[in-house]
This record gives sequence, structure tokens and C-alpha cells, in this order.
Amino acid sequence: ELERDFGEGRSGMPYFLRILDLREQVRARLAALVAADPLHVTLTSSTTDGCNIVVAGLGLGPDDEIVTTTAEHFGLLGALGASGARVVVVEPEPDAIRAAVSPRTRLLALSQVLWTTGRVLPVRELRAETGIPVLVDGAQSVGAIPVAAAGLDFLTISGQKWRCGPDSTGGLVVAD
Repeated sequence: ELERDFGEGRSGMPYFLRILDLREQVRARLAALVAADPLHVTLTSSTTDGCNIVVAGLGLGPDDEIVTTTAEHFGLLGALGASGARVVVVEPEPDAIRAAVSPRTRLLALSQVLWTTGRVLPVRELRAETGIPVLVDGAQSVGAIPVAAAGLDFLTISGQKWRCGPDSTGGLVVAD
């Protein structure tokens, strides 16, 4: 596509129609990868971008809490730190995560596969058991293990990691 841009330029209706079509193709492929409807997938520039979109969009404040773990990547932690909410950090153990949930908890922000150890957290089960919306950092899971978006509120996808795509690519799946 870059070669095409250099040769033909980046303007005109044919160019824009082609780009829009390519975007829809990528959205459909990402959706198929996680068994989601393409209408629930948006393209992002990274997993971090997806985390920032979700956390900023929730409009959390100082009376709200987010539960996360000590094993999260800064791509998620940075968004949580900027949220304005109280961030409760616990060990990456399901029992510790459940125990940290309080009436103020508005979000569980967890990696499905921990980047530090490769351990898989039961994110779908934690969502079901707590009733708290979950933002899943899928950077280490999507493309490495089977992942389905069903039962998750927000799932980020890294394009450049296990999918071996170009840098600055990713996706975000948002449930109804």
C-alpha cells in the first residue's frame, strides 16, 4: 500500500474508497479471529490505544474503583493511572481479584495472558462471577491462544504481536 501511495498518491475518490474497503476487510478479519460481529470492532493504533479509549470513555472519577493486577503491562496501567479513579492493584490470582471488588468497583482491567509469566487468567469467569464490566488486554492472548469476545465487555487486540502485522495496528471489540 505504501508503494501504491508513492506511485499514485493519496487522494481522489478511488483512493478513499479503497482505504475504506481495506478497513472493513481488516475489521472483518479481526472480528472473525475473536468470534465477534464486525460492527463491534474498531481499528486502533495499538492495544494501549484501545485501553485508553475504553478508560477515557467510561468517565470514571475519584469515587470509582478499577481492579487490576501487579502483572499488568504499562499499556494498560498508564490508562488506568490517568483515569481519575482509584486503582486497586492485587496479585494476579482470581481469589484476590474477586476479594478486591467493592461497591465502588466499576471495571476489572486485566490481561488474559500475563506478559510476565504467560499465565492465563479466567477473565470471562471473573466477569460472570463479579458482574463487573471487564476490559481485557488481549495483547498476549489474541493470536497466541483461542480467544472469543463473547462474555467480555472490552477486548483489545494487538496487530503487531502474534498476528505479525505492521506496527501501529490493533483493534478494540466492544460488546453491546
